[in-house]
This record gives sequence, C-alpha cells and structure tokens, in this order.
Amino acid sequence: MLNSLTITLVVLLLMLLVEYLNVLSSGKWLQKFSTSKGLQVLFGALFGLLPGCAGSYFWVTLYTHGTATFGSLLANFIATTGDESYFMMGLFPEKTLILFGVLFVLALLFGFLIDRFYPTFVNIPSKHMEIHEVDAFHAQGYVKCCKVNLRSMNFERLFILFMLILLGLWLIFGPDHEHAEHNSFEGLQLEGYIKLLLGILSFVAVFITLAVNEHFLKEHVWNHIFKKHFFRMFLWIFGTLLVLHFLFNYLDVKEWITSNVEWMMLIAALIGLAPQSGPHMIFVTMFAAGIVPFPVLLVSSVVQDGHAGLPLLAESPRAFIIVKAIKVLIGLASGFLSLWLI
Repeated sequence: MLNSLTITLVVLLLMLLVEYLNVLSSGKWLQKFSTSKGLQVLFGALFGLLPGCAGSYFWVTLYTHGTATFGSLLANFIATTGDESYFMMGLFPEKTLILFGVLFVLALLFGFLIDRFYPTFVNIPSKHMEIHEVDAFHAQGYVKCCKVNLRSMNFERLFILFMLILLGLWLIFGPDHEHAEHNSFEGLQLEGYIKLLLGILSFVAVFITLAVNEHFLKEHVWNHIFKKHFFRMFLWIFGTLLVLHFLFNYLDVKEWITSNVEWMMLIAALIGLAPQSGPHMIFVTMFAAGIVPFPVLLVSSVVQDGHAGLPLLAESPRAFIIVKAIKVLIGLASGFLSLWLI
C-alpha cells in the first residue's frame, strides 16, 4: 500500500509540473516546431519522448489535420511511453534515459524509412488536444496570487496542498532505501538522491498550487490529473504488486519468467496493442523489481502508446491498425536483437 501510494503520488506530481509548463506557455512549447516540414520525423520523435500523452495527442492532431506525415506519426508513437514514462523516471531514471535513447533511434530510423517508401495519410481534421486559454494566469504576481488563494481556500486546493506537503516530507525525511524493510520488490524503492529531488519538486508544486487560478486548479489538476488518473493508476500499481507478491511467494513464477523471456516478449507485444495506459504498467513494475530483463520492457515500450492511440483510432482506424502492426514487428525485432546482444 505504501509503495503504491508513494509511486502514484510521485507520478501525479510530475504530471502536475508538466501540465503547468504546458498551460503557462499556452501550448507554445509544443507548437513552435510543428511547421518544420523537413524535420517532422525528428520533432515527432522528440514530442513522443515528452512525459505523458500530451506530445502524442498533439501530433495526432497535426496528423489528422493533414499537417504531419505518417512517418512522423509512427516515430512519435514508437518514442512515446505514455503515463508509464512518469513511473519509470521516478523509479529508475538512468535506465529510463537508456530506454528513451533506444526508442529515439528506432523512431528516427523507421520514421524516415516509412516517409521515404510509404504515402502520407490525410484524414478529416479533428482537434484532440485542447489548450485552454488562461486569462490573467498570474496577472497579479505570484505572491499576491498566493495570498488571495489562501484567503479563499477551497476543498480541492486544500486537499492537493496537504497531499503535496505530505509527499514532500515523506520523500525528504522518510527512511532510506538501505534502511527500508526487506521485501520482494526492492527495485521499487526510490534512491536517495531521487527522493531528495522529488521532495524538493513537491514543495515547488506546493507553491504552484497556491499561485494558480481556479480554472487551472479544477480543470487541469483536480478533474484531469487527480480524478482521471489517481485511482486508476493506484489500482493498477497496487493490483500488480499484490498479484506479483502472491505469485512469487506461493508459485515459482519468477523462475518460469526468467526461463521464458521470449514468451514474455510476445505477451508484452500482445498487451501493448491495447490503446491505453495501465496494462503496460505490469512490465514496468516487473522490470523495476528485477523480474524481467530490458528486452521485455523494450518490446512493451515500442508497441504500447498510452492513450494516444484512442484519438487516432477514432479518426482513422486504418492508420491505427497499420501503426500497431508496424510497431509489433519493430518491437519484437528490437527485443529479440537486444536479447541476443545482451
């Protein structure tokens, strides 16, 4: 329960910071590169690496408007790891950077190849990523906004502040990894310097929560991040840890998994077909716990694309099926190659 709650809150903390930067810039941090025709594959891959699904939602919007090429869409979908990117950055940041590097190379390679030999799809325009216009976001200054919001504190702001302060105190002053009680999932314990950094970011988020207006607080933080993601993410993490705990304590499942990595890669590719975040958390969790090797995580990361596939599926089922089919081939090929090299 404690591991699941801590990890979920860390993920939501990172989501809050990214959402704040996006809204603060009115989406311009994504939009300013969208017109670079000759570098669409490059920017498509870079947008895919952005934490969460925002970069991929944006690129699907460009594609369905006929602005982005199919190769750049494929590059974006190969590079993205959806909401799991927050999870991985919090637990194993160094290995996450390696994974992102591999995904970036694969995205560039196959994106350029597809654009060279595959025609571009043009679909009916349909905007999926909404950038809210925030009037006078900090027109009165940060300090004055904080004072005003403190005087008119509502339940949502008070609850979010309480959770962020609690998380920050726990991350900074909680027990270190080496002093934590031994369990079967040591890889899920945050390292000391990561805990300190996340603890500091928690108090940065406290200041942001105090300063933002009611629109951002309710629409972006409360309705989107907390209500949409918190319980689903917590249940997936807790459920996965609970199932793995019983499997590894009462059945010799770990031995079977480590002896059948090829089958695990096939299972990862099959589950990766689901156009949503959640099921893929299983493989991230098992990798963090040292149960599956890097090739399994690589296959899962290549094939899955978080929630970004949903708007594409709604607008162009044909494009969605082709993207998924190509990604399954790329994921399995790269997974088996990395298994052979390792």
